[in-house]
Amino acid sequence: MNKLLSVFMVAAIVSLSACGSAPIKQTPQGLLKGSTDVGISFQKNPEQTGAVFAMTGYTVFSFPIVAIAVSKMNSQSAELSASYSQYHNDHPEILSLKDTFNRELESNLLKRGLNITKVSAIKKVNDQKEVTYDVNPSEVKSKWVVVIDGLTSQYWAPSSTDNYAPQSVALISIIDTSNPLAKPQQIVQKDDPSPEAAGLYSYNNFDSLSKDTGKSYEGLQKSVIRLAENVAKFLIENETKQ
Repeated sequence: MNKLLSVFMVAAIVSLSACGSAPIKQTPQGLLKGSTDVGISFQKNPEQTGAVFAMTGYTVFSFPIVAIAVSKMNSQSAELSASYSQYHNDHPEILSLKDTFNRELESNLLKRGLNITKVSAIKKVNDQKEVTYDVNPSEVKSKWVVVIDGLTSQYWAPSSTDNYAPQSVALISIIDTSNPLAKPQQIVQKDDPSPEAAGLYSYNNFDSLSKDTGKSYEGLQKSVIRLAENVAKFLIENETKQ
C-alpha cells in the first residue's frame, strides 16, 4: 500500500432558501452503515509532492538502464518538491495542499449532513507492511472512525515520454470501534479529473513543468479539491474511485 502511494501520486449540491443554505441530509450507505455520526482523523502529516512516471516500459532494458531512469526520476521529483516548498514559503497566503484538502473534505462532509468529531490517531506498520491506527478512546463518540493518511499530490506521466498531469491519492481507513479486533477497511482513493480539467495543467516534459511552479501548484490544489470531493462521496455514498 505504501509503495502504491509513493508512486502515484467541490462543491456539494446545497438547498437554498431565503435564509441561506442548509446541509443535505444523506443517510450513509455501505461502509458507514446508516450512521451520521463519525470520528475523523484528518490528514496530519505534510503532503508528498514531486513528479513521477511509470517504469513499466523500462523492464525490457538492463538493470543499469532502469537504475539510471529511476535515479533521474527521483532527482527531478525532489527538485520539484523543493520548488513547491519554496513557493509556499514565498506565498504564505496560499494554503498548503494538506490544509486545502482537509478544509474541502470537512466542508463536503458537513454539507452532506455528517456530524464530525475530530480524533487523533497513531499510525502503526507491522512486519508485513500492513497499516493500522490506534485512536484515542477518550475522543471517540461514534461507532465509526475514519483516518485519512498518506496524502500524495504529484505530477504523473504514464511513461517518461508522456505528458505530466496532476494526480492526488490518499489512504482511507474505516475503523469499527465496537469491534477492536477487526482490521480496518482500507481503500486508496484518488481524484478523477475530466480530460478538459487534466489538460489545463498538462506538461509535455519535466523542463516545462519545473519552470511553471505557480500554475502547476495550482493544478495540484485543484487535484486535492477533487480528491476531497471523491472521498466525501465514497464515505457517504460508497462511490469508490479506483
